[in-house]
Amino acid sequence: MRTKRTNKVLFVGGLSAGILSAAAFLFGLAVGAYRLPPYGLIASARNELTGQHEEAFYNDPLFRKHVSCPEDAVVVFGMGQSNASNTNSSVSSPVYNHPVYNFFEGNCYILQDPVLGADSYGGSIWPHLASELSAFTDKPVVVAVRAKSGSAIGRWLPPSRYTDSVKRELERLAEANLEPELFIWFQGETDAAEGIDTVAYEKSLALLVDTIAPKSTWLVVDTSVCGKVREKYVPLGLARERLMDARSNIIVGPDTDVLGDRFRHDSCHFNWLGKKAVVEGIMETLSGTELLTDPEVGHIRSSEFESKGAL
Repeated sequence: MRTKRTNKVLFVGGLSAGILSAAAFLFGLAVGAYRLPPYGLIASARNELTGQHEEAFYNDPLFRKHVSCPEDAVVVFGMGQSNASNTNSSVSSPVYNHPVYNFFEGNCYILQDPVLGADSYGGSIWPHLASELSAFTDKPVVVAVRAKSGSAIGRWLPPSRYTDSVKRELERLAEANLEPELFIWFQGETDAAEGIDTVAYEKSLALLVDTIAPKSTWLVVDTSVCGKVREKYVPLGLARERLMDARSNIIVGPDTDVLGDRFRHDSCHFNWLGKKAVVEGIMETLSGTELLTDPEVGHIRSSEFESKGAL
């Protein structure tokens, strides 16, 4: 009798443990679903059911409650490769001290890492940058992102699923009465590694701008250092400068190549110090533009930003 009772207890205990393990597994799967590259589970299932195969280089809004989009907001559209994506080693919590939002597929969400619209599942520059912009402009800030790690500029040129996805998001923004005041292009490391020449990159970047938003303001981050590329790849910088000289709506900066390994967690992607320095550099680059009319508030000088690379 004692043996039977023990077996029953063991059976019940084992069943309970199995149920708990299964529940824990399902919960973990749900929590981590949006982290599975390149497609989140929900996005993948939706695409299969609807036949829509939009380039899904972004996270699912799983467990994120959409909120009303703000009025009279500063709208920023970020694009590029891994350093525009969720590859930062420092993850930002939801930013509640300033009204900042992440626009994604027609809805607004509280902006937090990992940002919706970019691949990977670490931190990014966007919550920190949006918070700085909101504090400076005294307005809510809405950020839309499309960023894909390792993407060369050629993958963004038409015909391209990347640019098609950007265009669809711009249509959704227009339907929500949100028009981007600023496009930020943070890309070039892959092209530097592949040895693209100045003329080819300049033509490609001009075509990208003309395809997406030819009349809008573009901030083009001056970047090329990553991994085996340990020094600035000059042809990219020349291409950006030439395009800025030819077009009044294009601004180049900051120069992130001056940020050494102290600011990167893997010789390429930024850590907390790097993220902070990049955001400060972007704010400095925007000083004096229509978006930021007071260059004296909340900015570091260019010389201070450049000196960080030697630290």
